[in-house]
Amino acid sequence: MSVVPLPSRRPPSPAVVAPPRVVPAGRRSKAGLLAALRRKIEAMERPTGQVGAPALGFGLVEIDDALPEGGLRPAALHEIGGAAGPALAFAALIAGRRLGQTAAGPVLWCTARAGLYPPGLTAFGLVPERLLLVCAGARRRTLWAMEETLASGRAALVVGEAGRLGLTESRRLQLAAENGGTPALLLGGEGQGASAAVTRWRVQSAPSGPAAGYRGVGRIRFRLELTRCRGGRPGAWLVEWDDATHTFTVAAILGDGPALPEAEAVGA
Repeated sequence: MSVVPLPSRRPPSPAVVAPPRVVPAGRRSKAGLLAALRRKIEAMERPTGQVGAPALGFGLVEIDDALPEGGLRPAALHEIGGAAGPALAFAALIAGRRLGQTAAGPVLWCTARAGLYPPGLTAFGLVPERLLLVCAGARRRTLWAMEETLASGRAALVVGEAGRLGLTESRRLQLAAENGGTPALLLGGEGQGASAAVTRWRVQSAPSGPAAGYRGVGRIRFRLELTRCRGGRPGAWLVEWDDATHTFTVAAILGDGPALPEAEAVGA
């Protein structure tokens, strides 16, 4: 007796064919996706007070217009050379303006010697209660303190008296400034060699301005030279500093010809 199989109540389902995978046009590679993800994570790990910080301007159109972002780039290394005293004063007034821009963190000043007098920097807007002075001694310790503080993003600004650096050393500081979103000033960095610094300044003293209504020494004057600026244009100015209002005045725009007088003072 033969057995005839009964038909199934449920007909067999047809073979399912998966649709072809459509790759969107212009889709980024795996490496590109990973790089974008790293950038997002780095931005999330940075202190919130440093993300998207505005440029640090001087309050002078003549100087700020020469800089690509209308001021010093906040997450970058800037070299200051020239005479030791004027260069130190210029760094101090930049630090003072930075403290007026942000309430987050102190200014870390790394020096190789114990000769800096913090109360004397008040005339440039750098108040002692927001100044952290580090006497590192050896140059390598100064660079280590600068790099670690910059990368942490916990300081408003970092100043280092480390002298002229090589390309590798300056690149490490520049990367640390970018990662921490913190501006860095390198004193004694004057030179023509390769450097990762975004700007390079040369500062010299100049005869003080006329005394206003009394006998004595007038306002402090500097000769500023922006010798290198990535994305900007070099320039030279004779500037006057008012220690009462903590403001700049352009006394003259310097060039190949005679000085051009400027009388308008600009507020902070």
